Amino acid sequence: MFLRPFSRLAVTLSLIRFSLFPAVTPGSSLIPHLPDSCRTVSPELLYSCFDCGGDGAGEFSLFVPEVFPLGAIFVLFRLKRWGFSGCCVSAGRDGLFIRGQR
Repeated sequence: MFLRPFSRLAVTLSLIRFSLFPAVTPGSSLIPHLPDSCRTVSPELLYSCFDCGGDGAGEFSLFVPEVFPLGAIFVLFRLKRWGFSGCCVSAGRDGLFIRGQR
């Protein structure tokens, strides 16, 4: 139980790093498609999901577990830089829930 905050901090720092310096560029998706429901992803794969299109309306829902609420600011920063306007990041006890739309 004592190490859980430190592991969450490591995941949050990883998310911040990938937000500021993404490993992929827009248009180079690593995941072929997203289902209609919410998908759980790691910070390393988070930004490869944004070009997958989501459902037919260009919307997607993702959950990043074990991330502190501070990471939401950086996710919104990257989404805005890549042209997403209708985005929302909700911080929960277990991680971040991200909804996006182009």
